[in-house]
Order: sequence, then C-alpha cells, then structure tokens
Amino acid sequence: MKFQIDTAATCNTISQHMLKDLHPEPKLTRSPYILHLYGNSKPLKPLGEVQLLCEQQDHYETLVFQVLPDHIMGSKPALLSGGDSEHLGLVTIESDEVYSVSSLPSVRLTREAVLTKYADNFKGIGFLGPTVHFKLKKDTHPAQMPIHRVPITKRAKKKQAIDSYVKAGILKKVNEPTPWCSNELICETSKKFRVCIDPSQTVHKVIERPVYQMPTLPEQLQKLNKAKCFSFADVREGFLHLPLDDESSYLTTMHTYYGRYQGRI
Repeated sequence: MKFQIDTAATCNTISQHMLKDLHPEPKLTRSPYILHLYGNSKPLKPLGEVQLLCEQQDHYETLVFQVLPDHIMGSKPALLSGGDSEHLGLVTIESDEVYSVSSLPSVRLTREAVLTKYADNFKGIGFLGPTVHFKLKKDTHPAQMPIHRVPITKRAKKKQAIDSYVKAGILKKVNEPTPWCSNELICETSKKFRVCIDPSQTVHKVIERPVYQMPTLPEQLQKLNKAKCFSFADVREGFLHLPLDDESSYLTTMHTYYGRYQGRI
C-alpha cells in the first residue's frame, strides 16, 4: 500500500475502505484523540484506531493509525506522520539546523548587527514628512511675551539642551527683533530635559488649523481581523522631526534667558 509522507503531521491516518482492503474484518479500538485537519476548523473524531505492522527493508515498526470515514479521506492515500516516517528511516529531520533560501550570507539578527548595518538611521534627529507651513487668520497682530524666570538649578541643563539643538540644526539664534516671540516651556522628567515654546498666548490664537476627518479606532480594527504580525515605530524627540519653512519659523521664535531662537520647537 502506498503512503503519503507528511512531516508536519502528528498522527497516521487511513481511510475505512483502505483498511478493509488490508483486513476484511479489522479490529478497531476507541481513539482517545480529536483531530484538527488543515484547512478545516471543525474538529474530527476518528472512527477508531488500529495497529498495523509496517516493514522497511529489515526494520519493523508497529504503528498506530487513526481510521477516518471515507467521505473525509476521499481518494487520498494513507498518511504517514513525520515522527513515524523518521522511525522507519524514510526521512531525516534536522530540526537543529536552519537554512537560508537567500544566496547572501546570513547574519544573526542582533542589536549590534542592526546598529552597524543601518548606522545612518541612528544618527541625528531626522525629518518626518514635508516642510510645515502655518497659515494665519486674517487681521492678526504679532504678540511678544515677557521672559519667564528659570530656577538657577535648571539653567545649566537648559543651556545644554539649547546648545545641543543649535548644534543639530534644530534651532538657530536670532540677533534681530522679531514680530512674534513666545516664552520657553521646560519639560523635565527623570530621563529627559526638553525646552519647548509656550504658544498658548501667541501663535495658537491666530493659526488657522486645517480640519481633517480622522478615522475612528473601531473603523480600523475591523480591517485587522486577519492580521497576524504587528509592528510599531516610535521616533526620538518626535516634535523636532517636523521642519518649518522660513515664514513659520518666525512664528515659533522662542524667548529665553540666553536670547531668541527660531526652529522646530
């Protein structure tokens, strides 16, 4: 009798009529298993199980077969599982070896390998999207806010943060008067020290905000019902990834203890 070898199968199967061709009156015992077939989500209860003596050259093995109804097996041959195929010496499964289908030399995916291969992606701040332009409402008037006092204990950190922004090209120092000027806002956590602008009394009141219809979360979740792999991306210093055009940079001028600065803050 011909068998089909399936190395992914975990049990041996045979149809009812094939078993009768071998033994007109086979002796079945109750099967304790419920089978889950590929491509069929409905579990299947075998008619029973039977032990058959299988020969491979001078090697013998007594294997257990799950007997399935004829309408399930159809014209398919009896199935030999991967484990029993290995016991009979028909196949050799090298589960400890991994082969690549690519002709390129395989590289172990480690943190050091990723940082080395994609070193350019981890330098500087970077950009997200095109240059941003702020459109102002009609009949607006420039506003300048007075300088906020900064505690002496934070001035060194603040100066260090501003200098790093200037060095990275995020900010540039302004030596002439500007029509718009917001105060700085210090955002400090145990891990970060950021200097931002406080536009609540300046540009926030005059910017004409574009309105976009945003999809809701329930609308998007139903599109992911068959998704199996998910990924997410997080940018470092997210708000600093949006470059401003020259006109918009004047609106975001920041007034600090050390002078005026324009940029992406």
